[in-house]
Amino acid sequence: KRAFIAGVADDNGYGWAIAKSLAAAGAEILVGTWVPVSQIIKLFYTYSA
Repeated sequence: KRAFIAGVADDNGYGWAIAKSLAAAGAEILVGTWVPVSQIIKLFYTYSA
């Protein structure tokens, strides 16, 4: 299963919570975000994985 989640901006929002829940259920997550935020999202993912 694959999910695209748009609008993830930080680790306190709905997008991040949805992404984490779907990943825990075994889905492959594709994140759509504003380019300057992409490095921050990568850091959140690295530290929470």
